[in-house]
Amino acid sequence: MNITAKRKQTIDFTPPIYVVPIVMVAKRGSGLMPDVKSLQGKCVGVLQGSSQEDFLKAHWANAGVSMVSYGIRTKCTPTSWRGGSTPRSRKRKPSKTAS
Repeated sequence: MNITAKRKQTIDFTPPIYVVPIVMVAKRGSGLMPDVKSLQGKCVGVLQGSSQEDFLKAHWANAGVSMVSYGIRTKCTPTSWRGGSTPRSRKRKPSKTAS
């Protein structure tokens, strides 16, 4: 959990133990960079409730960058990134029950 001013109002945080770097993931060779100029007119996916979501809403939403917030349980696969369907799950055999 990232420490934010809003969260500090209700949570008594310890000093940070580990700082996780924030990175943007894009297709190699796309030329996309993590800045407004590069992402204007594009749609960026972020984790719902994250500090990245807060940042995008505050700084990039009004500058022409669209945002989609995904929940932790949202399926996101390389196939769905390309606009395709997600892979089908394997069919399971019914479990054997005692008669």
